[in-house]
Amino acid sequence: MRNRDNSVPLALEPGGEARHALVASALWSGLGFVGASMVGAALALLSSGGAAPLLTLASGVGGGILAALAWRRARAALDQAESADAMPGAGVPRPVLTRFSSGY
Repeated sequence: MRNRDNSVPLALEPGGEARHALVASALWSGLGFVGASMVGAALALLSSGGAAPLLTLASGVGGGILAALAWRRARAALDQAESADAMPGAGVPRPVLTRFSSGY
């Protein structure tokens, strides 16, 4: 997509760097949610005593590490999307679009 004068590309044009960074951030955020879910499941199993404590503790710690690393990578991907290198028209002012009415 481009704006009206076709000279300044929008940040989320198809195949743009910002779009790739946002997709990467979404994937890393999803993986962080999986890690946080592992921590929650491990805590539930530890409290009920339904599984081996060492295995449950290991999966909880692993899930916590996975969540922390994945969310850190998601944040880095968002920072990349916001940087001036990822947005080709960041320093160029965009034209002001006005709305015209017919007077009715």
